[in-house]
Formats: sequence, C-alpha cells, structure tokens
Amino acid sequence: MVSRDWVNKQYLLAWIFDVGRGSCAFVRTPSKDGVLIDCGGDEKIVCCVKEHLVPICRRCAGTEGKKNRIGQVIISHPHVDHFRSIEEAVKLNPMLWTCPHDKEPKLLEPDERLNWELIENPEDSDELLELYRNAYEGRRLPLQVFAPAHAVPHFAYGIFYIRPLECEPIENFLGEDEGLPEKDYANNTSIMVCFRFNRSSILFPGDMMASGMKRALEVGCENRRVGEGVPEKYRLESGSAQILRKWVNSGCSVLVAPHHGLESGYSPEFFRSLPTEDPRVGLVVISEKAKPRKGEGKVHTNYQSEEKVKGATVIDEYSSKSDRLSVTTRTDGNCLVGFRGTDDLSVVVSHDLEWILTDGPEALFA
Repeated sequence: MVSRDWVNKQYLLAWIFDVGRGSCAFVRTPSKDGVLIDCGGDEKIVCCVKEHLVPICRRCAGTEGKKNRIGQVIISHPHVDHFRSIEEAVKLNPMLWTCPHDKEPKLLEPDERLNWELIENPEDSDELLELYRNAYEGRRLPLQVFAPAHAVPHFAYGIFYIRPLECEPIENFLGEDEGLPEKDYANNTSIMVCFRFNRSSILFPGDMMASGMKRALEVGCENRRVGEGVPEKYRLESGSAQILRKWVNSGCSVLVAPHHGLESGYSPEFFRSLPTEDPRVGLVVISEKAKPRKGEGKVHTNYQSEEKVKGATVIDEYSSKSDRLSVTTRTDGNCLVGFRGTDDLSVVVSHDLEWILTDGPEALFA
C-alpha cells in the first residue's frame, strides 16, 4: 500500500504527459490548487487527471453545492495539438479559463484578439475550434491568474504573453518595435506559465518561438502574477521587459522545452538571461512529438549540452536511477517533477499513466 502523505504537503508537483504529437501538463501548487496547461492528445489523460488529481485539489463552491474544482485551465495557443481533448478539459470546471481568444475588448482593456487568418490548423479541426471558442465564451477579460487557496511562503505563480496584435507581421503591426515573422504568429501567441517555490522554478513556454522569446525578454510582454512579493491580487505590468527577464535571471530549475524541443523554439536569449554565475537550467523536459513530420525540424542538441543544462537524477517506476540532462515524453513516457521548497529537484518517469498519477509522488520523494 503506497502512502499518500504528499496530499497534505506543501509541495509543487508538475506532471508532463506523453500525449504523442501534442502537449498536456498538470501542476499541483503548494497552495493545493490545480492548473491544467494544455490538453492535447489522448482524452484519457485528462480523464485520469480528473479522477486521480482533481479530488485532492482544493474544494470550492460550484453551482450545485460543494464540488472538486481546479484553479485554472490554460490553453497556451490555438493549435489543435494543444487542445485536442478540450471537451474533457471543460468538464474540469476551472475557476478560470485562460487562452488566446477573439473576444472584443471592453473600454480601456487591451486588445488581445487573435487573428485567425494567420493561424493554420488541420482541415478536419472545425469541431475542435468551435469547442475552443465556446470554452472562453463566459471568460472574464483580461487574462488573469487564479487567487491561491491560501498564502504559501516563498511561492509565486504567473503568466507571461505577447498580445496577438504584437505578434503580427510588421505590415500589420501598430507599435514602434520590430515586428515578428508571420510564420511564427500562432506559436508566438503562446501563454508562458511559470511557478517558483523558494529558489526552485519551472517554466512552461508553450510553443514560443525563438523570435517571440527574444522579443518578450528584450522589448517586454504582458504578465499577471500572484504570490509572495506580488502585492496585488491580479497584477499587470504591461510591456515591461524587466519582469520576465528578472524571473529568468533568478534561474530556472526545469524548462519544459518550447515548441516540443525543436530547433525553431530554441532561444539563445533565454539562456543568456540566466544567472551569470551559472547560466544553465537544471533539467530540460521535452514534450517530444511522437513522429516529427517532414520539415518540422529536430530536437536542438543544446538541450543535451552540459554547458547549458546541469541535469538531475531521474527515477523510473522500477526505482532505477540515472543522471540525465533531459527527459523526453517520447522515450521516457510521462514525467513528474517536484519541489519541496528546498533547492532539491526530484524527477520520476513512467510509461504507466496511472502509476505516475497515484504512486509517482511518493516515489518522487522516497
């Protein structure tokens, strides 16, 4: 019988799932809230998250009395491999639904609407796109982050993103800064999600391209953050390059490689922004495409470079340990990383979905 002591602990746990060509992750915060980041691939994964993880997140009032409910669902950007299981994700009934959208802005609100003419999706995805649009129909503007169930010392959480208007190519761009390539448009609208617990952190950049990451770090981007050191409940510091750069300057324990680890998403500027005393990330998790198509490129070799990555000890469900610079969902299966508020990084991997959801957290800190 496996102990479930972790349920009551103030741990930061992040599951990155093997979903084939897409992307899907779930974060259980030290405040015991849940955040689903993308829902691509097999809907079984979201169903298992609902069965095994949602009940241990905080309970809040729903329309029919007390219900298990998570804090937030975030769809990083409008490519169907990141929301293929959206019908199941909607059933999670999150307090906040967050994604790039095409809603009309209200008075004094920033224009955050997508330009659907610049977004390419498979021809058979009309039904999924309709579900995507219906999901944010009642969402409040602008983009927000949830208020944690309770304050946890040294814990902060936030989202960073470039407004879609500023991701459009130069001929349509209204600002004074350099425009971004049209081919990168949809990926550069990615909402980047970050969690920091004491000096440990994890960053989910979605499919952010190198061009978008460079702009976000050098020119600036929108952000919403909560937690220690963030005095306002929903804080906005629009256009400030200092906020994201400051976050990266503090180090990155785990980088979920942007754009599935492909060369097109590798950002030299990100690595240049890491702490000068040790400009490396702790571990790279690659949500690798099961079968990259012709022209999609290959995984960047720097994610396996000791000059760029410190590495960590990785444990599988058989208790085998190996020192790794990166793990990939294609070869290692589902990945679970965890922080206890110390500098230690714990990682387990397994192709067994139910094991990593139920027994993985105990194996993580055994």
